[in-house]
Amino acid sequence: MSKSEIKKLRDCAYYSKARDGIIIDLLYYGALRRSEPLTIKVNSIDWGVFFGEPNKYGKVRVRGKGNKERIVLVHPKAITTLLQIYLDLNIITDFMQPAEIIEKLNSMDAPLFRKLSEWGVWGIVRKHSMKHLKRDIRPHELRHARATELEENGASIKDIQKYLGHSSMTTTEIYLHSDESKALGRIKDLSEK
Repeated sequence: MSKSEIKKLRDCAYYSKARDGIIIDLLYYGALRRSEPLTIKVNSIDWGVFFGEPNKYGKVRVRGKGNKERIVLVHPKAITTLLQIYLDLNIITDFMQPAEIIEKLNSMDAPLFRKLSEWGVWGIVRKHSMKHLKRDIRPHELRHARATELEENGASIKDIQKYLGHSSMTTTEIYLHSDESKALGRIKDLSEK
């Protein structure tokens, strides 16, 4: 997937329904499997970090295969949108101080997404990709695209492996879509230093 396709998918999903945009952001920026957004609870988000730097990516704890926990990043728009939802539902109010909001949200052990299944997550991605990109994108393709983007931006394969929650580097290598000429160019640049 190209960066422009990802941007279009995100924008259209948020425009359609806030929850859908949040799901797309979690899948892409967190490089999540379709089951992993369902493991996120309200208190899985590091609200203190977000309030300290609201324009930066937030940290979220997820449970992956083998019930292994890892920390992933989420776009600030997803967290800001969640806060607006909690304001609209009167879970938090405009009158609360940031410390009170953080305490309230950190005390909430409820799932972030109620009544949503793995197939529901897949359906959200499919619905928006078919409607706005005119092709069927699976949640796993967002995960692959993020892994490739991380590699292209200089992340090591070990870092990508840890981020994706893979126990085997061989599995991580399958995810990376960098082409041979780019890989050769990077090796040449390192050789000439």
